[in-house]
Amino acid sequence: MTRIRELWRTDRGRLVHYFVAVDLAIFLVVEMAVNDDARGWQVAFAVAGGIALLFTRDYTFVAPLVVAAALAAVVAIDPDAVYDTNAASLVILFMPWCLGTYNERTKAVAGLVVYEALGVYANYLFDASVGDYFWISVFMGVTWTTGFVLSRRTEHLRQMADRAWQAELERERAVIEERQRIARELHDVIAHSVSVMTVQAGAVRRLLRDDQEKERDALEAVESTGR
Repeated sequence: MTRIRELWRTDRGRLVHYFVAVDLAIFLVVEMAVNDDARGWQVAFAVAGGIALLFTRDYTFVAPLVVAAALAAVVAIDPDAVYDTNAASLVILFMPWCLGTYNERTKAVAGLVVYEALGVYANYLFDASVGDYFWISVFMGVTWTTGFVLSRRTEHLRQMADRAWQAELERERAVIEERQRIARELHDVIAHSVSVMTVQAGAVRRLLRDDQEKERDALEAVESTGR
């Protein structure tokens, strides 16, 4: 539980993405498998699309396109088998969001075009109205834009956090370097002072009379300690 709380605090976006992807993958496969009109190949392609869904966080560009290919194959085999399914519609709305989070804008836009084409293709097979064409394009455009805006905001916050972390490292490095400089200067001052003390103690010791044994012993101890 502690590990889960830590992951939620540091990377809740990734956990939410995986949660949604797993739910959609299960929903897609189960709904297709229990559909009486679905064929074996459609179920197989639904399974392939469900597996690809699980990788949409780490392979933000390739995985959604694999899902698109699987859904296109499902629809091409028999459009009537998926006409009343809800999972495929939810997946088609979720994938543009994933593509919007891709860090290369050109590929993100290209992915949106692919899904818009898939929506048009599906509506054509279903003999849908112009309004259906329009609204599916709007919904996918909105989800793509949402993912695009949120990912750029997240990236901006991450860059700000990185700069703050770098500034903190530089500050700590400057503090360490300053401490080392002070330590070197203090060492030089102390070493010089002790050297002078040792030399002076030796000079005074040589000036003592023969009967000043205690004074001589004390000065020798000072010299020894200084050296």
